[in-house]
Amino acid sequence: MRGAAAVLVLVFHWRNLFFVSYHEIGAHRWLFFAPYSLTAGGHEAVMIFFVLSGYLIGGSVYRSMASNQWSWASYLTHRLVRLWVVLVPGLLLCLLWDMLLYWGIDSTHSFHFSDPALPKTLRELNTDSAAAFFGTLFFLQNVVVPAFGSDAALWSLANEFWYYILFPLGMLSILSSTRLRTRILTAGLFLLLCLWLGKSLLVLFPVWLMGAAVLVLPRARLNNSIRWLALAGYVPTIFLCTYLKGRLHLGSDFIIGGATAALIWTMLSATQPASRSSLVPRLCRGFARFSYTLYVVHAPFLLLFASLLVGTALWQPTWPEIGIGLGILALTIGYAYGVAALTEFHTDSVRAWVERHLGLEVHRTRRTQGASVRAMLAAASRSAGFVEEQIMSESVLSRLSASGRVPEDIRHAAAQQRRFDTENTEHSVAYLMLDCSGTTMDRYVDAPAIVFVEVFKQYGLEITMPEARGPMGLRKDLHIRAITQIPSVRKRFIDKFGREPGQSDVDAMFAVFVPTQLALLRNGAYHTLLPGVGELCKEWQKQGIKIGVTTGFTRQMLDLLLAGAAKQGFVPDTHCAGDEVELPRPTAYMVVKNLERMGVYNLENALRRTIKVDDTVSGAGEGAPLCWRVGVSKWSNYVADSWDAVRKMSAGDLAAREQASKAKLVSESGAHYVIDDLRALPAVIADVNQRLANGERP
Repeated sequence: MRGAAAVLVLVFHWRNLFFVSYHEIGAHRWLFFAPYSLTAGGHEAVMIFFVLSGYLIGGSVYRSMASNQWSWASYLTHRLVRLWVVLVPGLLLCLLWDMLLYWGIDSTHSFHFSDPALPKTLRELNTDSAAAFFGTLFFLQNVVVPAFGSDAALWSLANEFWYYILFPLGMLSILSSTRLRTRILTAGLFLLLCLWLGKSLLVLFPVWLMGAAVLVLPRARLNNSIRWLALAGYVPTIFLCTYLKGRLHLGSDFIIGGATAALIWTMLSATQPASRSSLVPRLCRGFARFSYTLYVVHAPFLLLFASLLVGTALWQPTWPEIGIGLGILALTIGYAYGVAALTEFHTDSVRAWVERHLGLEVHRTRRTQGASVRAMLAAASRSAGFVEEQIMSESVLSRLSASGRVPEDIRHAAAQQRRFDTENTEHSVAYLMLDCSGTTMDRYVDAPAIVFVEVFKQYGLEITMPEARGPMGLRKDLHIRAITQIPSVRKRFIDKFGREPGQSDVDAMFAVFVPTQLALLRNGAYHTLLPGVGELCKEWQKQGIKIGVTTGFTRQMLDLLLAGAAKQGFVPDTHCAGDEVELPRPTAYMVVKNLERMGVYNLENALRRTIKVDDTVSGAGEGAPLCWRVGVSKWSNYVADSWDAVRKMSAGDLAAREQASKAKLVSESGAHYVIDDLRALPAVIADVNQRLANGERP
């Protein structure tokens, strides 16, 4: 619905800037009745925005206060970051396009906005007014200062922002759980703010409150036919209000607000999510992702084209003009998407950065696990008076199905489920799981390979370096067993000892491997970080991304490697050795163990926001299919027998081996990405963030 509303605003301004009004169409006017009706609801779309905002923002305020988790600092940080991350670049882009108009068009040039709030000539743009710029930035347009430039369509942002302030003030003033002094103070601030803002802004506050009111209505139990019927009645209601706006005036806004709130309430009765593969839901989600950006940036961009192409007379809707107009419309949508890719899509990461630098705890609602649905609803009822006494355990139990299925609205209201749901709203990479040798340190994985050859030699069996490296990535005892099962090694073992290799042989060799590997790792040569690792990991940690380590080494061995890495600036948040889980690679248990040590609550959500990076097939497959997986090939186990061998290679031979390493990881590991080394990982993180925002999963 949010995406559809943004598109309605866009096409309203587009049509009014480029084409004559319906009554001025010269021929075949009846053909254009439908498209003109569909593009006439710009103001009505803003009312839809208000109701949605009341439902979403008012809902977050209500839930926070009902559970005693309210924080002005966290709330304002979330709201301001959300608004400014797009508004600041949007105003700067408005300044750019308006300056181009100043330079290229006469100041008396007339525009063709039908909205009386928008400028009629270039002189009215206020682009050269610093007061208008900063007033709009702080949501004072049409309250203290005029709107800035050609983006006067942003009048509604001032309404939105001050409704964001008024609603929690009003809530705090009526909550019985709030201290009396706080209630008096917030009530006074509420009244003073209302007096200052004035009637012109407050008159639409009831429309916003209609969305918030949906929260306190009991959930309906309606079938799909009723929901379709509600939608079928809603669409003509919107267009009827658009047609009768001149007669109903403010009444049409309230009708649209009530109809939209009723539609939301009706749709909330659905217990199953819409299919992600269906075209309409995908389009709605797609436009909703950048609806705010589209709203902020479209008007100046359209005005620039209209001023350059339309001239002094609006176009008749002939096919050539319609084609050009549709091309401009598509270009505007693409432009807004591009701006959103640089701004709106990064809101979560910007918010985390701001909170971290302001010393604020990232706002995650923490509920007491033992709280029951009855206790939560009763507390909300006592504090706000919104929830009736009927919503108690008896009525909750009456809604269980014959099989004991709990309705979705009740289940998601449960304290424990709310915690899961809260952590499930983030859509960006939060965890990196890195391997040691060949990924972060020890180029070409020399340390374990050398020891495997030596251990088998001491046991009386010669193996080659490629044989030693073949199973690399597995836990070391499993690695030894895998070597004994290589056909060439197994044949030589039988020829040498007259029997099949068994677990006792593996145990005996592993007993030699451990002290030999520890002795080698005490030589700091194998702790050297690969290029860029220390700096990159520090930067990721500054961004709030937590870093874990998984490895086939034992805990003793890993401790030696981490001690050496720490001296070079690489200090992961958590780490897990191969001997600390029952089922090591390629299963996900070492990844899960790291997430457990990081304090993750919602494991499913955390795994989809995790990237595992490794230079081996088994390591790059670790965690499939639960997390994103990346293979790194440049310093991989598969490139060369040793670092000494690499130094003797020609540049051409080395390049060919690096390509072969990459090809092996691509074809055998099942990784989502294969890159040279960690220096290419930032681009992967950005792409995964985009895929997560699109609703994709590993």
